[in-house]
Amino acid sequence: MAERNHAGTVVLLTVLVLLAGVATVTSLGGATSRAPVDVVILVDRTGSMADNANQTLADATALANGLEAHGADARYAVITYADQQVLTMTRFTSDPAAMASAVSAIHYTTKAHENTSLAILSALESSYPPDLSFRAGARPVVVVFTNEDDDGYCALGAQATASVDAHGAMLVAVARDPPRVYTQDPEPCLTDHTQNDLKVIAEQQVQDGVWVDPSAPDFSAVYDGLGLTASTSPSPSPSPSFERVSASLNRTSVAVGEPVGVTVTVRNAGDAAGTYHAVLTGDTALLRTEDVRLAPGERHTFHWSVSFNDTSPQIRLFEHYRYIGDVQVTAPTPTPVVGTPTPSTVTASATPTSTNAPPPTPTSAPTPTARQPVTAPTPTPPPSGSATAPAPATTQVAAGTGGAAVGGSGGANGARRGGAGFDYRYLLVLLMGAALVLVVISRAGL
Repeated sequence: MAERNHAGTVVLLTVLVLLAGVATVTSLGGATSRAPVDVVILVDRTGSMADNANQTLADATALANGLEAHGADARYAVITYADQQVLTMTRFTSDPAAMASAVSAIHYTTKAHENTSLAILSALESSYPPDLSFRAGARPVVVVFTNEDDDGYCALGAQATASVDAHGAMLVAVARDPPRVYTQDPEPCLTDHTQNDLKVIAEQQVQDGVWVDPSAPDFSAVYDGLGLTASTSPSPSPSPSFERVSASLNRTSVAVGEPVGVTVTVRNAGDAAGTYHAVLTGDTALLRTEDVRLAPGERHTFHWSVSFNDTSPQIRLFEHYRYIGDVQVTAPTPTPVVGTPTPSTVTASATPTSTNAPPPTPTSAPTPTARQPVTAPTPTPPPSGSATAPAPATTQVAAGTGGAAVGGSGGANGARRGGAGFDYRYLLVLLMGAALVLVVISRAGL
């Protein structure tokens, strides 16, 4: 009996060892079957993609969940692009939550060109930054999120598709169809932009490409193209999701330089914390930017005051490229100058105003000075027996004030008359007087 029990114990232990060995082999086999995949997520960060920010985050998270559910050994890098600028949000990480956080932190710009070809080359080629360094044996997968065609030059586009094939990469285009197309794009390869369409590039211009409709994203073709088989149902990873609660303006018409108050409230409707990037624009001008981190269910209200330097009949305001309202900007009202006196008007009177002026006081005319006769000196009588000279005639000369005798050597009156204009009658009188004196002297025997 003891021998039977011993034999049974040995058989039981043998079976247990065999089962453990099978489980170990199965486990090791499952571990070694995880396919290495290096995924580069390229996000178009031009202005028109801002409205797709939440959808882009949700789609990138769904792709990561699907790869995990299909047993892929996946790493993720996130790159954004606009015009000639390519920015690295995160290098390769095996944490899907870190990838989702990087996508959530993308700051979208104003209007710019979507140079997708340059972004693809930056993701794959070591000669372009950031040189991501793919793992040996890992399958490169480039996932492009955009709503427009490729604005890269045709030659650059050819290089990008050649690079995808040379690296054995899969190109996944999560892109709108038909894309938004602008006639001012740098160099469309065809006039209808067909060759620049991301759907056409993924399905026709590379050896391994998949187009995904962003309005109804389905990544099954990606999993199948990678040879992955679903082992479990994908479980969604927590992620933030932002929605606008309200937006308003405190006025819709202002003068140049006057402020407009803008109020916007947002909420994190997701199940993970995340950073919301608020962007306020007026038409195409960037007015304000502000970042805030919100926990699940948390709200935040932004308050901005903006003014404008030029008049405009209409400026359209957007927050994160979602419409808020219109503002009319008018010319400023001139401010009157305070303290300047107003000039008074003087009116002339037709009738002269009479004044009671006192009558002038009569003044007496000066009494004229009487003219005095000027008598020549009496000559000395001649000696007896001599003839007597006739008596000289008496000559009257007006004597001015301070006047002098006629025979004087120039009185004040004579000087004044000479200065005003010489009177020859006075000269004649002087000559006659001198002649008379000479006659008297001669007669007197002097």
